Amino acid sequence: MMENLTQDLRVLSSTYTNVFGTLYGYKRVGNKITDEHSVIFLVNEKKKISDLESDQIIPPTIEISGKVFKTDVVEGKLELCQSNQDPIITNNGQFCPSPWNSWTASTPTNQNRIRPIQGGIRIQNTLFDGWGTMGLVCVDNDTNSVVGLTNSHVICGDGLNTIYKCPNWIFWSMVNNNIFQPLNSGNDSNKLGIIKKHAAFDLWPKKTFADAALLTIPPSAFDPTISWKPFGLTGITDYLTFASTSEIDNLFVTNPDLYSSGAKTGSKGEGIVKLKVYGQFGSITLAQNNVPTGFGSTFVEMNDVFAYIASGNTTPNGYICSFPINRGDSGSVVIADFNGTKKIVGLAFAGLFDNNNQAGIAIACRIDKVAQKLNISPYTGQTVYFSNINNVEYIYENTFTSGLTKNVGGKTFWQMGGYKQN
Repeated sequence: MMENLTQDLRVLSSTYTNVFGTLYGYKRVGNKITDEHSVIFLVNEKKKISDLESDQIIPPTIEISGKVFKTDVVEGKLELCQSNQDPIITNNGQFCPSPWNSWTASTPTNQNRIRPIQGGIRIQNTLFDGWGTMGLVCVDNDTNSVVGLTNSHVICGDGLNTIYKCPNWIFWSMVNNNIFQPLNSGNDSNKLGIIKKHAAFDLWPKKTFADAALLTIPPSAFDPTISWKPFGLTGITDYLTFASTSEIDNLFVTNPDLYSSGAKTGSKGEGIVKLKVYGQFGSITLAQNNVPTGFGSTFVEMNDVFAYIASGNTTPNGYICSFPINRGDSGSVVIADFNGTKKIVGLAFAGLFDNNNQAGIAIACRIDKVAQKLNISPYTGQTVYFSNINNVEYIYENTFTSGLTKNVGGKTFWQMGGYKQN
């Protein structure tokens, strides 16, 4: 059933011309979240039926695999959550007391220079303005080396597969791009590593499941006793493993408490305001502005994503708190508590912002999809190695390739963009 639901939601997302995403989640009534399940349609603007075209009218119920679901329509603007601007805070969740909103008055220490490194801290590729979060220290299985996990769009620019680039278009190479923590202040001691792998975006109608990338970590920045811990989440005292596919498939059923630590809003989920699953099996489309003509689509379709919100015992029933994610939190890992055992379930990458420029819903890709794409595993105290960034081998080709990897002489090379040849 759930496998069919994932595919059916993908079809529904492209059925209506005003819809940019679908989820299976909780229905809203009067702007309050209820316990009732529904198929959620995400639109930029809700309108009266009289103002809609025939291919924009969403029925009150939809049948999927022989089961009838109520529908819900939620408006907002979907954005990737790297930071290149600060929101205008007009009302940071009127029912959500400090310390939930303390980041609006005082910059979280996640944005400081953190050594030894931990997940949940600010990183930046200074070839572009935005910055985001390194969510986790994990292990690259190809080389058994320590790496940092974040989003592709945080450190790899648009993150697009090289095949979508134009030979006459100047585009970005990721070769030897320095990643800084927390930022490039002219101090080389802030250099953390370079881009090692990324799960490149494909354009619609191809499916994309993971917005993810890896950066190298030097031994001088790593401490096996602390680097595996998410910064600021004091309740996590054991190594974090990756949740199984079955556990992630059933997130909406088990409804565990969630936790996250991001560079913009700090650590979340351990206070009186909780993070909770809002929807699952989602299919959303994200606009890409850098696509040359000739490819038809300018959208990336992210599939099998899940969504989460913030609420708590001080929040009146049905209301939610603003900013479970904000610009700068992209790359944060999402952690779930399964009956006392905390496991990583996702990698946050986007938020749904309302007309007041406040995010009410966070979107994450599944960690099992990320792990499969990048071939990574959690760090749990095992013997590991470190990448030698002073002796990196690259190969250069005169043609574009759509594959993420290429085997040459028994070695696996990962796509790293390209250069315009004059």
